[in-house]
Amino acid sequence: METVFRQYIGREIGINWNEPGKFDAVTLLSVDDGWFTVRADSHNRLVSHYNTRMVIMASEGQFKATHAGAPGKSNVGLLVQVQTLVIPGGGAWIGVIF
Repeated sequence: METVFRQYIGREIGINWNEPGKFDAVTLLSVDDGWFTVRADSHNRLVSHYNTRMVIMASEGQFKATHAGAPGKSNVGLLVQVQTLVIPGGGAWIGVIF
């Protein structure tokens, strides 16, 4: 998987970083030792690091992804779905790591 990800360093990819069912366009900054880093805004304020074991699915092709907090969509060549933690309101916290 890291080999595929490395092809997209410096380019926008789609990832569900903020909401489980919504894919946002982010810039892939680096891929190294089982981790990858993405930037969700142009000001470097929203940077997230993911372990590649959190990837449920990665697809190459032509996809549309929204920009976090901005109108419009971007074409991205890689769509990544990562495991997300869903915390129901008023309930217990449950997390699963594979």
